[in-house]
Amino acid sequence: MNEGQAAINEGQEVEVIKAMPAKKDFSQFFLAVSGTVAINMPNGKPLMYEGNQVTVDVYGPGSIQHIKATEFIQNEATKRILIAAGNTDVKEDPDADVKYLLAITRSINNFPYEGGAKAIYSEPRLNYIANQVRAYVSRAGNFFEDVDVEQSFTLLS
Repeated sequence: MNEGQAAINEGQEVEVIKAMPAKKDFSQFFLAVSGTVAINMPNGKPLMYEGNQVTVDVYGPGSIQHIKATEFIQNEATKRILIAAGNTDVKEDPDADVKYLLAITRSINNFPYEGGAKAIYSEPRLNYIANQVRAYVSRAGNFFEDVDVEQSFTLLS
């Protein structure tokens, strides 16, 4: 029996057989699950530690980690609006931003700061690292597989 041809046997119903279309590959259009931020000092020079560039591997907007972290931070923003409107039943999480950054960070490389990523993101004098991570993940173009890590993010002073 050929595609689309009906088989008719005496006393039986008509069965129509259709070929399934070939599955298309759209993976070339997908965002990468993660990317790497090359961290710069506030003056635009690369942040180097013991001769190595400091980088942060982050989960991108197409990852489940980033989706959950974004949902969390949006809920916290909603709480802030409710609090500002006078709702006293809602409690704000003072560490929400740090928790968001931790949730989207796979690793911090070449920067063995005591206390790790949480301490880095909590230290106001290192806020330029958190700012660069936030800026990087906000640009979906940074998460295409063929993006050159060195070219994908430039800190604008």
